[in-house]
Amino acid sequence: MTKTRTEGRKEVRTTGSTARSEIRVGDRLPESVEVEEFPTTVYRDAPGLREYRYIHRDTRTYVIEPRERRVIEEID
Repeated sequence: MTKTRTEGRKEVRTTGSTARSEIRVGDRLPESVEVEEFPTTVYRDAPGLREYRYIHRDTRTYVIEPRERRVIEEID
């Protein structure tokens, strides 16, 4: 008999989606996950982020490269 260990897994919600799964830097997001533009105030402080998008899950924000839909950074 094989036991599957599921302890420590979190159920999380994606911005604009009901999808639930863990996200890691380097992952590609499915088309069903809605990514958003950063607020204008963010671009004033960090203009280099204009080419990127983001999603928010629980207490974390993930920076997304929109062409590849790849997670490039996780922000607490």
